[in-house]
Amino acid sequence: MVQMKKYVVVVIALLVIAAVLTYLGLRTGVKVETAVVFKVDKVEEVRVNTLYYQGLAEGGGYWYFSDRMALFKVEGFDKPIATLYPAIPDELRSEGYDHIGDVDYFDGYIYAPVEDVNYEKPIVIVYSESDFSVVKVIGPFPQSHMPWVALDSEGRMYSSEFSDVNEIKVYDPEGDLVETIKLNVSLQRVQGGCIYGDKYLILTTDDGGDWVYAVNLKTGEVTKICAVKTPYEGEGVECGEGVIYFLVGTPEDMMNKLFIIHVRVTG
Repeated sequence: MVQMKKYVVVVIALLVIAAVLTYLGLRTGVKVETAVVFKVDKVEEVRVNTLYYQGLAEGGGYWYFSDRMALFKVEGFDKPIATLYPAIPDELRSEGYDHIGDVDYFDGYIYAPVEDVNYEKPIVIVYSESDFSVVKVIGPFPQSHMPWVALDSEGRMYSSEFSDVNEIKVYDPEGDLVETIKLNVSLQRVQGGCIYGDKYLILTTDDGGDWVYAVNLKTGEVTKICAVKTPYEGEGVECGEGVIYFLVGTPEDMMNKLFIIHVRVTG
């Protein structure tokens, strides 16, 4: 009888563990993965200017940060070099464009996704890195939201919606849709994206845990990397060799948080 009671207790405990794991997977909208693709070695936190809120990119020896209506060129994370405000030209603002998202850098240019007030016709504005002059405007794109844009080594642009994200759209340099990558799960409140080694897409979210995800660009499989778990708003992301930079926006009276996540690819 004692052995039977012990057996029943063990079975109940296993069922509880399974239920908890299932709950965690449903709560974030992502299955609990057993295979580890990215191993996190260390996470550092630095503070950046409160205006550096929406997104970030690195290129040509400088960092570029975005706010809803501004672009900033910065040496390191704290030495301002140039500012463009308002970064959205007058004629586009008159058409309702009012929100720059997470930017990217490619071949000497800054690519900024810009949404309109009605979330109907997002575009990408391309700026010269040297003087922030507008080189061209691409779009509108067949999306409602366009919170981020990321470019691969061939100059193709990747983006997604903000909520209920179950696919990634891929565009050629002219803005024509060339591919749709179906995800194996649905993600919520996706705020930033960057290409890691042309094999993975890194996505950052404001999904209640500030999770960072990796998407296999060939299969669409989504895996979790880590969660920074702040009470603030997860925003944009930039990728480097062995490192992911995740920007988190805070209230105006605080400096924003930049998490430097050191990773190793294991899969």
